[in-house]
Amino acid sequence: MYMVGQMSRLERKSIEPIALNVENAKVRAMQRFLSDVVWDEKRIVSRYHGIFGEDLADAEAVLIFDESGFVKKENDSVGVSRQYCGSIG
Repeated sequence: MYMVGQMSRLERKSIEPIALNVENAKVRAMQRFLSDVVWDEKRIVSRYHGIFGEDLADAEAVLIFDESGFVKKENDSVGVSRQYCGSIG
């Protein structure tokens, strides 16, 4: 459900807006998911290596790295000062 929210067209993608807009999502459950779950990093890396290997096995495949930074909007993020953004420096 968290990833559904991250891939959605929501303007704000913090836990609360995601939970309020994704069907059957709960704020506390998402908070626990992000803070308490112990990830098996080796398994995740292995899985993604396999996925990328399949995608890039095609002779026509192209891999593009793009630092897609974005400018913070408004003053809604408390305690956030100006940050580096590739498009504006």
